[in-house]
Amino acid sequence: MSCEELEIVWNNIKAEARTLADCEPMLASFYHATLLKHENLGSALSYMLANKLSSPIMPAIAIREVVEEAYAADPEMIASAACDIQAVRTRDPAVDKYSTPLLYLKGFHALQAYRIGHWLWNQGRRALAIFLQNQVSVTFQVDIHPAAKLAVALCSTTPRASLWVKRR
Repeated sequence: MSCEELEIVWNNIKAEARTLADCEPMLASFYHATLLKHENLGSALSYMLANKLSSPIMPAIAIREVVEEAYAADPEMIASAACDIQAVRTRDPAVDKYSTPLLYLKGFHALQAYRIGHWLWNQGRRALAIFLQNQVSVTFQVDIHPAAKLAVALCSTTPRASLWVKRR
């Protein structure tokens, strides 16, 4: 996915969030915290993953640091997330917004967390990769080993759904 396409996906997400916040004021602070206050998809995704995967042992701020470190080292992970969002949006008839996977779909969240774990695994940080895998399993009921190799543009709206794969 090109930088322009990534920016289009992110701009669509932010436009949807503004509309959703206007239509449902009770959720305005939710949309602001999760999407509107962030400058880019990587920032929003790191915030979302950190808050979903945090625990008393590993607080959200620590997980966010790890996610941001991975994204800084391999920005292609953010582009892959945008491809996944595009795949869900275009292939799943139940999803009519680009923001839906990012906000609500735990299959999408699990896949993005897997990518962080895979990066950690390849960096030799296997203990942290396994810890993250366990957090994903506990939180989302999805178990993907961090050494596994997956494609981009995957579409999974639920953890038990089959994946629709587009290979590079």
